[in-house]
Amino acid sequence: MMAFDRTNGGKPWTKESWDRYLHQKFNTEENYPLLSDINLTRLGDGMAEGEILLSNKNRNLHGFCHGGALSTLVDVISAFSCFSRGLDVTTATMNLQFFRPAGGDRLICTATPEKVGKTLCNVRAVIRDESDTVVTVASVLLYVLDRIEITPA
Repeated sequence: MMAFDRTNGGKPWTKESWDRYLHQKFNTEENYPLLSDINLTRLGDGMAEGEILLSNKNRNLHGFCHGGALSTLVDVISAFSCFSRGLDVTTATMNLQFFRPAGGDRLICTATPEKVGKTLCNVRAVIRDESDTVVTVASVLLYVLDRIEITPA
């Protein structure tokens, strides 16, 4: 099942129209990432950046960001780094290393595919706090379900 509009109203997808479509889809539809206080902030060719706004609902008993919320942030932004290349993916495995407690008002995640194959894509994701300190590093392996053709602008 394809998660994205393959047709674009009968017009070819350009990088600009594809990125605009992904931003609109992510930041306006009431889906799990948006309901988890995650915002997609940047997309590039094979990179994505997003943030989670911290509130009481995603903090643990110590007041830091809950590991599950960090995992969600990594999962979503890693997938969007692949989506930005026209790859429709779903997560196979994730390995997160939590270096220190994650606090503050927001955390920023950047993700970039390191290796893209026919059926699998390996992504590296890094979460930083507002002082640009690394709090989490992750390796995410995603299944490639389909590919969207994106024409050069």
